[in-house]
Amino acid sequence: MAKRKPRAESNRAYRLPVLSLESQERMARERFAAQNLARNALDAFYAELPLADRQRAAHHPRAQEIVVAYGRKLFEIASQEYGQSLAEPEVMESLLRELANRVYSEMRRPVISQSQLELRGLWDDEAYCKRLSEELRVCVEGATKQSLKPNVRQLLNAYLKHRAISRIDLANELRVDRSVIYALFRGERKCGMDVLRRIAHMVGCRIEDLLEMFDATAKRRAKSSD
Repeated sequence: MAKRKPRAESNRAYRLPVLSLESQERMARERFAAQNLARNALDAFYAELPLADRQRAAHHPRAQEIVVAYGRKLFEIASQEYGQSLAEPEVMESLLRELANRVYSEMRRPVISQSQLELRGLWDDEAYCKRLSEELRVCVEGATKQSLKPNVRQLLNAYLKHRAISRIDLANELRVDRSVIYALFRGERKCGMDVLRRIAHMVGCRIEDLLEMFDATAKRRAKSSD
């Protein structure tokens, strides 16, 4: 009887929200950049191997480390984009698990175009599959904990839900362009202190709290882009 391969999570599939065109394009660019980095790292490793060891290079711990890191990066890119579209933090764990499952399925048979190192050997490598699954599990746990921390998007969504108004209504209330509101929901500060004071008053927090949330979001993105 064939052994079942480990999965990052086995929960039922979660229906992912539809990303905006801007988010889809940004995610595609970041995935392309991540693949380039992984390919360069794999090729550098491959070039250093003795000729006799190259046939089984994909099974080498260093090669697997690079590929698993690439998978982790794909998860981080996806969770960053999809996480921005959610209003309720309690559904984040389901979303993150689904993203991890999708990345796992993609990375079970990894394809890194134009790499000198042939990765087909990883398809049935149980050690690699287990390592990838464990890495994604850790990613889900970390991202879930992070999602439970209050952020600007959650505060604004709670305010909209309480008032039963739309983002456009909020833009009108604050007397700002809609693009400012959409940036705020992405965790980006594109407004002056006067608007932040009004937002802080609306959602019932200090302006210092808002500034800390913007700073935390910026740091997470900077870390994710490294």
